[in-house]
This record gives sequence, structure tokens and C-alpha cells, in this order.
Amino acid sequence: MRIISLRIFIAVLGLSVLWLVVPFARSADDSDWLAKAQREREQAQKEREEWQKQQEQAQKDRDDWQKQQDWLAQAQRDREQAQKERDEWYKQQEQAQKDRDDWQKQQDWLAQAQRDREQAQRDRDEWQKQQDWLAQAQRDREDLAKWAAEQGRLRQEEMNQVQPAARPAAVPPNRPLAADQPRTHTMTIYNSDQVTRVTFVMRDGSWRVSGRSETPSHR
Repeated sequence: MRIISLRIFIAVLGLSVLWLVVPFARSADDSDWLAKAQREREQAQKEREEWQKQQEQAQKDRDDWQKQQDWLAQAQRDREQAQKERDEWYKQQEQAQKDRDDWQKQQDWLAQAQRDREQAQRDRDEWQKQQDWLAQAQRDREDLAKWAAEQGRLRQEEMNQVQPAARPAAVPPNRPLAADQPRTHTMTIYNSDQVTRVTFVMRDGSWRVSGRSETPSHR
């Protein structure tokens, strides 16, 4: 009986001790779990913050990349616009040069036309002078022919009116009579820068040209 009671006492004592120990064990386990949960929360928060930073950095990188792409696109447009403006400027310069060349050709043509007109005018003037000289020479020849014809007529009339004279007695019969000196007349024609001298001689009752000379005029 006493043994059963001792066993019961020991069992009750063991249960009492176990009842006292279990709360302390549970309290220690709860503290560890809470600490671990806190660490996990802090780690998760840290990871979230790191992830957020990574997202912000990624967004910043995307924004920078987009800005760079926009800058490159703008630079490309600027280069294309600059090239277009250079091409347009070159075209304008080429057109301006073409216009200058055309204008110069026109001026050369006008100058050549003016020279041609002046040369043609000089040729006409020279031709006209030649025609005037020929006309004057023709008139002079006609006047001279008229004058010579008139002189021949007068001379012929004089010769018809004069009776034949007897041979002089002082001349020996075997000596020929001295020939009369022929009558001559020289006409001078002034024409611009040239002087023409025509000599006429009376032969057989008419005037005939015996000589002609042309010399430059010194007037």
C-alpha cells in the first residue's frame, strides 16, 4: 500500500514538475519564433526595398536610354536637315553659277554682236567711201572727157580757120621742119587721202591720156 502511494506521489510530482516546465519551454519557443518572424519580416522588407530600388534604377535606366534614343533620333533628324540644307545650298550655288554663266554668255554675245555691227558699219563706210571715190572719179573722167572734147573742138576750129602757111625761106631745103611741141594738160584729183594726177596730150586733134600717177595726200 505504501509502495502504491509512493508511486502515486512520484507520478503526481512528475506531473507537477512537467506542468511547471512546459510553459517556460513554450515561452522560449514563442520568443524564438517571434524573433525569427521579425527577422524574416525585416529581410522581406529589405528585399522589397532593394527590389524597389532596382525597379527605380531600372526605370531610371529606361528613362536614360529613352532620352538617349530621343537624342540620337533628334541628332539624326538634325543631320538629315543639315544635309538637306547643304544640298539645297549647293543647288542654289549651282543655279547661281549657271545664271552667271548664262549672263556672261549673253554679255559676250551682245559684245560680239556690237563688234560685228561696228565692223559691218566700218565695212559699209569703207564701201561707201570707195563708191564715192569711184563715182567722183567717174565724174572727173566725164568732166575731163567733156573738157578734152571741148578743147579738141576749139583746137579743130582754130586749125580750120588758120590758112596753111608757106615754108620759111630761111630753112634749107634738105633740113626737116622742127616738129611742133605737143600740147599737154595735167589734172589733179584730190580724193580723201589720195591724190591722182592724170596727164593728157593733144594728138591728132583730140586729147588723149598719156600718163597717170597716184600719191598719198599730205593735207
